[in-house]
Amino acid sequence: MAPHWRALAVLVVVGVPAAIGIFVIARFRALWREGWAAIAQPWGRVLAASVALSVVIEIFEKPLGHVPGLPQFFLEELFELVAAIGFIVAAAARRAP
Repeated sequence: MAPHWRALAVLVVVGVPAAIGIFVIARFRALWREGWAAIAQPWGRVLAASVALSVVIEIFEKPLGHVPGLPQFFLEELFELVAAIGFIVAAAARRAP
């Protein structure tokens, strides 16, 4: 692999997460304040519930794949679908006047 392709790969793999991390660290107070303000809104509560569901799904991903009587990944995929619907509903509710 040519060195310029490796440099581009390093830039994408390391640079993008580093830029996001620096952005969050630099604006942590504002992000924290706006996050709590969003939870005060109905769309923010839907978004928070969807994020919480996504985190719980990722934590219990392996056990959800082995529930007797159901297809192998049914519950995991179902909960991910519900969380995705929650994200869409929160985004649509936020845009509505």
